[in-house]
Amino acid sequence: MEVIDLRRLRPLEQSASLGRPAFVALLAPLAWLYGGVVWLWRRAPARSVRVGVPVVSIGSILAGGTGKTPLTILIAKRLLDSGRKVCIISRGYRRKGKHSPQEVSDGKILVADVEEVGDEPYLMARRLPGACVVVGRDRAEAARHAIAAFGPDVFLLDDGFQARGVAKDVEVVTLDAAALRSRQTMLPIGRLREGWSSLEPQHIIVVLVGPGEAKPDARLMARLSGSQVFYASRGEPALFDSQGRPIGMERAREAACLILSGVASPAGFEVTCKRAGIDAKVSVRLDDHHWYSEADVARIIDTMASYGCTRIVTTEKDSVKLPGQLRDLSWTVRADVALDDPAAFWAELERRLGECK
Repeated sequence: MEVIDLRRLRPLEQSASLGRPAFVALLAPLAWLYGGVVWLWRRAPARSVRVGVPVVSIGSILAGGTGKTPLTILIAKRLLDSGRKVCIISRGYRRKGKHSPQEVSDGKILVADVEEVGDEPYLMARRLPGACVVVGRDRAEAARHAIAAFGPDVFLLDDGFQARGVAKDVEVVTLDAAALRSRQTMLPIGRLREGWSSLEPQHIIVVLVGPGEAKPDARLMARLSGSQVFYASRGEPALFDSQGRPIGMERAREAACLILSGVASPAGFEVTCKRAGIDAKVSVRLDDHHWYSEADVARIIDTMASYGCTRIVTTEKDSVKLPGQLRDLSWTVRADVALDDPAAFWAELERRLGECK
């Protein structure tokens, strides 16, 4: 399979080896400066508002590809099934709407379009009928708005580890096993948004283990500061048409496909497609949270013609943003997160929620 990488924000470790030492040397002072600023920011006093409703945060110290959104969906489904009224609060990264806070879903219908609120909040609202979703720059303000509008029993903070304006009752931190095995450095060289020292014993860690990957050994797990650790993996991939209806995966195996992804870990999505038996001719990689333009549509259609492709297989996050011409040609591949020991995880989450006052 040929890869056409159109990303402007390609991680340094995925860049060509030519010139990489020079780039590392050039960016090292920025990484040190960034790390120092984050260290000071984390230790500076913060006014965390307690909103009067239990708050569960799902976030990470790593940039991209750690399973935050699918884990948020999984936790929300469990809490909804238990009879709770759930509200998800998200920053709405790279959304085009300016209104804040902005309702995405009232728990019954979507009340905003994807460009207003951003791809991930819109995706979660579509996947979670019954859950309210609100985006806003100020998470505490968004939570107060949600309490007045919807009266939720519990909040989930999507990508909430760095959100210090809201007091959190449960902090769930996602990591991927590959990152634990490698020597991670701070942005912009590596993937660390914060150092390992930001993890604390009261945090719940969920480590996402890839297909065929072994769990990290005890030496690597020592980085996690005694936090309670659970493991998760991607479930079996499933295929959906442009209307969100499930279809047989064999249809994608039989078609000439182009993989299209604008996510933090396109290689991971390509592996998921391969694991599903999809023998794609070409993969087009775009920046995470990419918004599709008319020029993108023309380029992708031309690429499909050049490689003899008749179908696009894409991610859920991309599928909600595709213009009509591409959407009609696309199928969505979804691989949800599955906990290795769900009973223990849910028992721990319920215990901690039960301690909330």
